[in-house]
Amino acid sequence: MALECVATVFPEKDALLLGFNTFGHHCKRSLVITETVIGMGKRLGVKVVAEGIESDATLQWLRERDCDFGQGYLFGAPMDAGHFEQWFRRTQPQGAYH
Repeated sequence: MALECVATVFPEKDALLLGFNTFGHHCKRSLVITETVIGMGKRLGVKVVAEGIESDATLQWLRERDCDFGQGYLFGAPMDAGHFEQWFRRTQPQGAYH
């Protein structure tokens, strides 16, 4: 069995980073693991950040489980600081996720 998500805790930032290689809505084990990690973050009192969000379905699923923040290709491709500043000014993504 391969775990399709990896969680990393950053105590100095009060955050738990939840990364997806491939988010499988079809894989019950992956869903259970992801829900458990989100719940752990809530019980630890840290913000949960999901990485690797590529679809609206994944975003909706995470929102329904009260995941705090998200990032991934659904929002935009990786970019350097200059491109990020231009993108941010152009799109004004306030509240894009959460």
